[in-house]
Amino acid sequence: MSRLNPSSVSPVAEAWPAPAHGLGTASAKEASRRPAWLSALSLTTAGWWLLAFGVLHTGYIVLGRGFALLPYPPIFVGELTLAAGSAVLLLCRPWRSVLGTATGALIVALGVWCALRTLPYLGAYGVDALRDAAVFYYAGFALVVAGVFMDQPARLPRAVRAIDTWGWRLIVPIPLIFIVQMAVGDAM
Repeated sequence: MSRLNPSSVSPVAEAWPAPAHGLGTASAKEASRRPAWLSALSLTTAGWWLLAFGVLHTGYIVLGRGFALLPYPPIFVGELTLAAGSAVLLLCRPWRSVLGTATGALIVALGVWCALRTLPYLGAYGVDALRDAAVFYYAGFALVVAGVFMDQPARLPRAVRAIDTWGWRLIVPIPLIFIVQMAVGDAM
């Protein structure tokens, strides 16, 4: 059975049917024009965000830090994805449950403490202070991912299946990209 065949994921597809309404849904006609692998995802707003999150991490894995600089500094791809994810987290039903866990509370406490330590230096260092703060605010991705999976637990097996299907395809080009980067140097 092909991994791209929607019937190969039928147990999960039955547990995670396409929503009848809401953000990010498509009509049956639109869904029939999608590639099979995309139709099998039955994407909602949170599903689209998970797909974007996967693309973001793929870009970081394959292209490195240069991928983060694609848009216009000081706004980077990771920050845009985190902002969109924060909105998605608020749309998910269990966002309070995520923040109410011990891990969620610790991440929020860390974020508040680090923000209080960063804000006084915005005047002196500007955007550089915010970029240095990325270490703590990227922990927000953990909250968003937890909320998305808690909203619909059937997404987790699909995410694992997607990593299984596409993960090895990321590993293959990395040595080639490394060799090209070593040859070209800073010109790239």
